[in-house]
Amino acid sequence: DGIRDLVRSRGLGDVYKRQLNNNVWNKGDRTDYTQCVFAQSNTSPTTMGWRWDWPGTGGQVQAYPEIMFGDSPWDDEPPTGPLPLPVSECDLVVTYDASLQAEGTWNLAFEMWLTSDPSPAEQNITDEVMIWVDVNGLAPGGPLNGTAELDGVEYRVYVARGHGDESGGSSATWSYIAFVTRDPMLSGTLKMKSFLDYLLEKGIIEKDRYVASLELGNEVAVSYTHLTLPTKRIV
Repeated sequence: DGIRDLVRSRGLGDVYKRQLNNNVWNKGDRTDYTQCVFAQSNTSPTTMGWRWDWPGTGGQVQAYPEIMFGDSPWDDEPPTGPLPLPVSECDLVVTYDASLQAEGTWNLAFEMWLTSDPSPAEQNITDEVMIWVDVNGLAPGGPLNGTAELDGVEYRVYVARGHGDESGGSSATWSYIAFVTRDPMLSGTLKMKSFLDYLLEKGIIEKDRYVASLELGNEVAVSYTHLTLPTKRIV
């Protein structure tokens, strides 16, 4: 659809029901970059990750190489795992451990796409919920809304209504929400229900929404990076 470039190397595109997505969604007509995703199944556990090099200047996000779980509203790939789920029933817990060597402007963030329908499509996206666990040089896409302490971790919470696709590939709009940790957190366990319950309690999201997909990736602007994920468990 021109919004997402899905790179699926044969035999590596789906690893333990998690889809690797190169996702150079905002590259435009640029050809001066390199970016790839990989999975090394000869290690135990399987190591997944990505590398990129986006030269130049400026701070606009170009891509989001990622591991995706669920049913993305941005593509027609078959769903992986139990998602979509109503927000009140989404009790997924993620345990992760990332090794990151990076220069430039980037973040490392989880992302949940929320929709108004259990059959996700870009036309029914209502909310983009991000959890930034590390960042260098990037600013969230909305104003500060408050702070929250969830499962012993303090986050700054940013909210922007009417957010849209900066690439111009879609006319859809949604609410953008970002939880940003005060300190880098390259490994740990996150309970998605804690974030969703906070947003429901504050009236930031509606209770009739569905969690379509859960993703982990790097939003990248001008930077050079190598990331590996030797462990990622979703229960």
